[in-house]
Amino acid sequence: MEEVLLQYPANQQLLADSLVPVFLFCDDRALVNAQDSDGMTWGQQHVTFQKDRFQVNAQPYFVLLSPDGQFILDQFGYTPDPEAVHVRLKAALRKARNFKG
Repeated sequence: MEEVLLQYPANQQLLADSLVPVFLFCDDRALVNAQDSDGMTWGQQHVTFQKDRFQVNAQPYFVLLSPDGQFILDQFGYTPDPEAVHVRLKAALRKARNFKG
């Protein structure tokens, strides 16, 4: 999915000009804190955050949030069509520009 989102030139332009992508990779096996005795990995922490914040555990999973954490774009998962992703991103940006919080 990242390939669809990041490799499509129109999506690259939106991401470069208007959005700040944050990726929570759930398969990251690096330890959050090497001195921590619980041994939680970044991947485990990302899964926990996703379940707690969005009440879902799915990969890939995309959301767009306003600066104060409100949903701008309905969540979506795997979408193989780069143009469909582009349409969703543009709609979210229009909504974000009108967002009053």
